[in-house]
Formats: sequence, structure tokens, C-alpha cells
Amino acid sequence: MLKLSDFFRDKQVLVTGGTGFIGSNLVDFLSKLGAKVRVTSRNRKKQMWDREPEVIYGDLKNYDFCEKAVAGMDYVFHLAAEGFTAIANPENSAKSFTPNILINSNIFSACKNSNVSHLLFASSLNVYDSDLNILSDEQPWLSHPHHSQKFFAWTKRIAEMQAQTYHDLNEFKVSIVRIGAVYGPKDNFNLENARVVPSLIAKVNNTNNDLIVWGSGKAERSFVFIDDAVDAITRCMEKYSEADPVNIGSGRFTSIKELVDLIVKISKSSHIPKFDISKPEGILKTIITIDKAKSKLGWESQTSLAEGLKKTIEWYQKFELKED
Repeated sequence: MLKLSDFFRDKQVLVTGGTGFIGSNLVDFLSKLGAKVRVTSRNRKKQMWDREPEVIYGDLKNYDFCEKAVAGMDYVFHLAAEGFTAIANPENSAKSFTPNILINSNIFSACKNSNVSHLLFASSLNVYDSDLNILSDEQPWLSHPHHSQKFFAWTKRIAEMQAQTYHDLNEFKVSIVRIGAVYGPKDNFNLENARVVPSLIAKVNNTNNDLIVWGSGKAERSFVFIDDAVDAITRCMEKYSEADPVNIGSGRFTSIKELVDLIVKISKSSHIPKFDISKPEGILKTIITIDKAKSKLGWESQTSLAEGLKKTIEWYQKFELKED
């Protein structure tokens, strides 16, 4: 299992976005590390934390609330973001552009005006130039991100630069992670806006209809299990607060067809996938380098895709599955 650290023991730690998929798993891991965790939330929806953190309710677009959120905190993990990057709904991504700029600016400024020691910013692989086949965290931006993800990607690019300025001005120490295709328990399985892994798990396990998969199935992705991802995130704050982005991915690649077949097999489903080539499938393949994560964090993904999918499907079947 994951190696535990004393870096977070008895520290006051804020997780923005702590009610989301990555954030809620991060909250659980930080609690295991002995941290005293606070979470921000906009509403009182039911959560499934292993140990209940302190929760304060409000809107991160409101600066006064951000100051309240960071007050007394030693460390801040800033994961919160509005909207999503799904190629199926670019309008929502466009609407979230200005709110995300505001949220990031508020959190960074509030940390500056408090005694926050370390901040980790959760960026994304979407920041990379659209014409790159190899996503290296040593590669500077020379052109635009992929058009289907441009609004979300530019908010992440701008926030990386904002965070770096605070670090360079010695306001607080900054870590930056660019997180790849994470999957696992507590993910969003809503078919209207779920990402590829939870969407396919929900389709395979909770429908009597045909299993329709967007695209040809040839697109390849590098999927990383959530336990491995939160291990990398916490290690980055502890070991590499240099405002220098670090890619977080598995280093292994799987086609969508292989992914679907594996989910069907693990779920013991009789579905036969049908690929709709009239639908978009995004970038066919990019190679994500994780050399910096290995050298700076001493980290690499430990969970195979089959093992991670089994854990995710079992969680889904226990907590989310609804009868048709």
C-alpha cells in the first residue's frame, strides 16, 4: 500500500475541491497521514469520506470566503475548478472560463495574505500545445492547446503562471502537478458529463441498451489509478515545492477498445460494444513523460489497469449501481 509520511501530521490542511473525485480521495489520504483537514463546498451534498473533515460552505468566487477558508491553514491543495473539459460539451467549458480565473486569483491572493506555507496547484495535461505527440514537463508552451479543451486549458496555464509568481516573490512555496486521466472509486458516474472510464463503467453495468462507444476505439490514453495519483500529489508538496510542473500519469497506454473489453470482462457483462465513428474521440495518442515524477518525487504508478478497474467497478456496484 502507499508509504505514509510525517510531513502532514498535525498540520492544518485545506483542500479546495475536496468534495470532488480527486479531492475526496485526497482528503481520505491526508487524514491517514494525520493531517487536520478542512474542505470547501458550495452545497451540503452527501459525501463519502472515510473520516469527516471540517467543512465550510461558500463560493470561492467570493474573496471574503476564500480568506475565511485559508485562515489558520499551513498547507493548501487547490483542486477546485468549475466546468469540465469534455469534448461533448464545449459550451460549459466556455462558461467556466471567467469563474475559474476568479477562483484561482482569489485563492492565491488569500494565501498571500495569510500564513500559508505551501500551496499545491492541480493543473492538467490539457495545458500542452495541441500539436505535441510527447507531453514532457520540460516542454515550454509555443502554441495553443487543443481546440476542444482551450477554455479550460488556458485557465490552467494562467493559474500556473500566477502560482509561479507568488513562489518567485517568496509569498509561499508552490508545487504544480499536471494530472492525467485519473480513475477510481468516488468518481463521477453521471452519463451526462462523466469522463471515459466512469462513463463506460456506468454504461456496461447499468443499462439494457446497446453499448455505444464514441469514436473508433483506436484512441489511446494513459490511465492512472486514484490511489497512485493522490500519493504523487502529496509527495509533490512534500518533496518538490519548486513551482515547476510535474506530470502525473501511469506511463502505460491503453486503447479505448481494450479499455471497454476489460470493463465488460471484469463486470461479467454480456455487452458487445458498438463504436460510433461519427462521434468525436479527441486526440488519438499522446505520450506522457513521467521522468520528473520518478526523479524528483521517487514516484511511479503501482496499480495495473486491471487491478484499478476491478476496485472501481466493485465500488460502483456497491454504492452507485441502480436497477433499470
